[in-house]
Amino acid sequence: MLKKHRLLKNINPPAFICIGVLFSYAILILLSIFGAFICNLTEDPVRILGTVSFIILLLTAALSGFTLSRIRKDGGVLLSMLSAAGFIVVRIVISLFLSGTDLADLLDCICYLSMGCVFALLGQRKLRRKHR
Repeated sequence: MLKKHRLLKNINPPAFICIGVLFSYAILILLSIFGAFICNLTEDPVRILGTVSFIILLLTAALSGFTLSRIRKDGGVLLSMLSAAGFIVVRIVISLFLSGTDLADLLDCICYLSMGCVFALLGQRKLRRKHR
């Protein structure tokens, strides 16, 4: 486990950003399955679908931003933010080809980027204990 952690820590930045984008999409897929299960448990799943999908998107940003900045300690915040930006670019390109983007998609992307940046900063912060 320690060797894998060193391998991810020492990888060059462009490759780390690409791995971070793929990691974010993997988290999105897993959380979407969980969200679909939660929606299926309700009587009217369509009513809460939009809210659950937005929460899943924000949870994806939080988990990926925090995890990527924790893995890459030095410069992890910047690379985590760039991974979030890469996620947004891929998402916008996919939505342009499939259905077109509207204002709601762009607002979702802004929320994703801001949540990813906040949790990247929280992941970088080191907890210090007071010694007496």
